[in-house]
Order: sequence, then structure tokens, then C-alpha cells
Amino acid sequence: MSWAPFNSVINDKEVIQSLTNERSKITKPILSDEQIADLEQLIIEAYTNSSLIELHYFKDARENLITGSISKIDPVNKRVTINNVVNIYFTNIIKIFIKST
Repeated sequence: MSWAPFNSVINDKEVIQSLTNERSKITKPILSDEQIADLEQLIIEAYTNSSLIELHYFKDARENLITGSISKIDPVNKRVTINNVVNIYFTNIIKIFIKST
């Protein structure tokens, strides 16, 4: 058996990963009514024109990014579907950019 200092006490990779995950958490940004209206307008425009978008959204205390097209808008449940797979609630959307083709 070889000597491995501290390796038997803790797994340093797991601890470092855990600390990194904790430090990367953010609080959800608060958007003004004007910013929300702008986002809604961009969503409608992107859906109508079948545009490629870059969407930043809040989930699990982190800002996430998805690129694709809006395949469905669900006004009842207040969410959009991206690439026929990912459902994102309107309240979690932070930013949206329409990509040039």
C-alpha cells in the first residue's frame, strides 16, 4: 500500500467540485416590467420568424444558456419550448438574443 496523504480522509476532487458549484450559484435577477415586455416581444418575433435564438435562463441557482429555435409558446402555462425538447417558464428567462442568419 502506497502512502497517499489526506487521500484517505477526503476526496479532494469531490470537495473542490462541490466548492466550485457552491461559488457559481447566483441569485435570480429581477427584471423590470419594461424588460419583461421586451423579452416577450423578442420571443414572439423569434417564434413568428422561426429565428435562431440564444436564450439565457435561470435554473438551479445558475444562469444557463440554450441555442435553438422556439418550437412552441404555451401561454396557459407561461412557457416556451426550445428545439421541441426544453421547456422554459417565462419567469425564468433572463435574456434573449435573435441570431443573424
